[in-house]
Amino acid sequence: MRPLYRTVWIASLLAILGMSCLFLMQPPAMPVVAPMVVYVSDDKSLSLQYPGNWKLHDYSSHAVAGRVAFDPNANTHFGVDTSMAGSLMGDIAKSNNDMLSSLPGMPAAAAAKMRSPLEMLHEASLHAMAKNKRRFSDFVPGATQPMQVGGSDALATEFTFRQGAVWGKKEMIGTYVTILTKEREVMLTATCSQDHAKTLKPVFDRMIASLRFGQGG
Repeated sequence: MRPLYRTVWIASLLAILGMSCLFLMQPPAMPVVAPMVVYVSDDKSLSLQYPGNWKLHDYSSHAVAGRVAFDPNANTHFGVDTSMAGSLMGDIAKSNNDMLSSLPGMPAAAAAKMRSPLEMLHEASLHAMAKNKRRFSDFVPGATQPMQVGGSDALATEFTFRQGAVWGKKEMIGTYVTILTKEREVMLTATCSQDHAKTLKPVFDRMIASLRFGQGG
């Protein structure tokens, strides 16, 4: 009887291991998108619409910096970071540009080619993302497009990357948006798997379009 028990035990163990591997290989299910609801930060500096069944995580640091993020599954992320420090850096860059462009003998063509504070901040963030191999493996940015978000100037860049999974890496897509308001730099990152892009990209676009900014508390 003992050999029979041993055979049954080994067969059961192999079956459990097989089912566990099969479960781990399955991609995360498509996030369910419920009707939109409105989020407003505690300091009233930011509001946006989001699917009501997506759990949000937010924090603020004395109205100096803040964050709100949604992660409905392992491959889907939508996050908005705000920083007064970024806005101050933009003001410094603008002052430097104004000073240089006013120098006697500065060619008009050279002055016209100066990058705006918004461009400088956006490019710096994209460079940092490309260097973050752990988070954004094989990062490839697309063309950068100007836009308006909440009445403020913004730049948006779509990109692709690969994200580590149980077996190999998963193809991902994303959108990065930099917004420069009078008081804050706003950095927005939205990512999902290419498999779910057709459904989730319109949701991300609607969330981005719904962003509004206040002066804060």
